[in-house]
Amino acid sequence: MKKLFLVVVSFVFGMNVIAKGNEQWIYCDGKIDKVFEISAGSNGTEILRMYKDKTYEHLLYSLKKNGKEEVERIIGKYAINKTKITFTAPAKKAFSGKFKYGTFLYNGKFYANLFDMTFRKKKELFTSTRDRKFFKPFFMCLNKDVVINNSESDEQIDLKRLLNYILEGKEKEEDKVMAIMRLIIESIAYDYDGYYKGTYINKQTDAKSILAGSNRLAVCAGYSYTMKTLCDTAGIQAEWVSGNTKQGFADLMHLGGNHAWNIITVNGKKHLYDVTWADDGTTIDMRWVDVDPLVMLGTHFPSQSEDQLVKNPMTQEQFLKTPVITPMRSQAKPIAMRLNAKQFAGNTFKFALPGKHAIEGTLAPASLVETVYNSESGSSSTSYSPKEIGSSYTEGDTDLLKHYITKANKKHSDTYIKGVIAAIKLNDIKALKELVGGENTTFFDKKGKLKLDKKAVAACVNWSGELTSLTRTRHFSFSIKSEETNQTEKDELHIEIPDKLKFMLEFDGQNYSIIGLEVF
Repeated sequence: MKKLFLVVVSFVFGMNVIAKGNEQWIYCDGKIDKVFEISAGSNGTEILRMYKDKTYEHLLYSLKKNGKEEVERIIGKYAINKTKITFTAPAKKAFSGKFKYGTFLYNGKFYANLFDMTFRKKKELFTSTRDRKFFKPFFMCLNKDVVINNSESDEQIDLKRLLNYILEGKEKEEDKVMAIMRLIIESIAYDYDGYYKGTYINKQTDAKSILAGSNRLAVCAGYSYTMKTLCDTAGIQAEWVSGNTKQGFADLMHLGGNHAWNIITVNGKKHLYDVTWADDGTTIDMRWVDVDPLVMLGTHFPSQSEDQLVKNPMTQEQFLKTPVITPMRSQAKPIAMRLNAKQFAGNTFKFALPGKHAIEGTLAPASLVETVYNSESGSSSTSYSPKEIGSSYTEGDTDLLKHYITKANKKHSDTYIKGVIAAIKLNDIKALKELVGGENTTFFDKKGKLKLDKKAVAACVNWSGELTSLTRTRHFSFSIKSEETNQTEKDELHIEIPDKLKFMLEFDGQNYSIIGLEVF
């Protein structure tokens, strides 16, 4: 993270903030006079800050096993009488460190006693430092601009003071937004336990607890609410947006998980930010910073259409049918995708797009279907329809059609039907007889000549590749005579070229065969 290089400035710590139990969060007022690094090691750093108004802060930053820092603080006043300096130690100290409260000061250096100060001038207890990291507010991590744990109430932290430090020297609104985003991402983590249990460790509308509490965790609602709160505090207009997202094939054709993100007005224009998705654990994933609205619609669908920030908002039905489009880099721009090929030939997926693009595709198995059940008195049917219908090939791609014939397998209904259609489309009678049988009366007469209906042939010749998955309809019939009830049932298997031709199938336990055709 870019460090904030600060000159030695006055920390205007203003008025105290009242906390629970009538305790006070005491901000040290006045300009910093001297800063001393008393001790430093692998487990933390102990420092002393002296202010010109004769107040001091004694701080201990400890590095925990999880890599996070905690800070403890002792505050009080000091007095100088000639060469002797006296610090008022609290009755109950928060911690014990190496710092001694009664010592000698000479030329800005500390000594344990008068002898060391007078004769052994190299025996100072510790030396002053001008390292800028020691001038941070005590509730900030020494090594980076992150809020860390402390024993004082998170409700007492002043967000305005925090932002004054974080935004020091930043003039552009976009730089301020990035600084706020970086603060959130590096200060908090995602509350996975709360997400799965449905009980969050922090109230998602309590930015102070999320940002400065003992457990700095949040889900998307808390991330985006904290982003809005800090932007508002900094004078930057921000909105909290809720809606749904889709991230993969499992989310197609239905609204995915609930989510929240932000609209932030920068330089008078609204921009989209997803601070939750931008948190990759260590740095900011820039793909979700200032996202183009049309790119955002590839994964995010807000509850309010105006939050799409596009001229012609997408309907929910359109969102459900569109593919998942995820940006591969920051500032990604939308591309017009007009795919002439939507069907795999083996492991090859052919399509062309203008320019250079990184594309990642997923082939859905034909077995992935949703079940629909309808029933009415006297009969019922169960049908299985695909979650996604739509496959086609580039017109004139005979290699793909030949591939369908070669790969046709009677054990699998979809590859079998594709092979049959391809054989008819290419007028390959030999291949067709091998697939359906030369004696199949649905296709051939007694002399072995093709006898298909012209409309059936036209449906295959003009086939663009669209094909439903296997549908099973179970028909029940009931009859009651006297005291006897008769029931019969019949399964009907079929695959369709949508709105044109239905292939009636039979399955013997191992292979499929075509037993009839129905032209629409």
